[in-house]
Amino acid sequence: MPHVFAYGSNLDFDQMKRRCPSARVVGVAALLGFRLAFAGRSARWRGAVATVIKSPDNLVAGVIYEVNFRDLLRLDGFEGAPRVYVRQPTFVRVLGTDLDVEVDTYVLDRRFGSPSREYVKTIARGFKRFGLDKKWLYNAVRFSRRRAARQVEIEERNAREYLAKLDANGWLASEPDRS
Repeated sequence: MPHVFAYGSNLDFDQMKRRCPSARVVGVAALLGFRLAFAGRSARWRGAVATVIKSPDNLVAGVIYEVNFRDLLRLDGFEGAPRVYVRQPTFVRVLGTDLDVEVDTYVLDRRFGSPSREYVKTIARGFKRFGLDKKWLYNAVRFSRRRAARQVEIEERNAREYLAKLDANGWLASEPDRS
């Protein structure tokens, strides 16, 4: 049966059981070389949602679930795969061991953003249930908010530079009033 690595709202066991009735917890694990972040925008959650991004000196804590194939396809639907999230095979390390397990991990490649309080609370419930340190969650929120603000600054600067070039070439000159 397939294994899924949950690091976002699917850490909430009740949510995961509603989505995937066959879900069984295999263990707590870490995705090495990545960090937790928030990106995109979910209408359901009214904000950015969890994803993982490459970061050599970091890890993402989460839970391995075993699900049947039917539930894996159901989970694809909940995650919007492959349009929104992409389900990627990877390996995670079971915490407290040297055991690596092959899992499917949902990854979102979108702009950074801020998650809603409701979404963060849902993930925090999972962190608490599985004994994970909430500092990883709160650090990810801060990191994503800073990155989102930086993206806006860069886009605004690029827009100003583009408009200045257009103006310098006379492309923004106002047309004479023909009334």
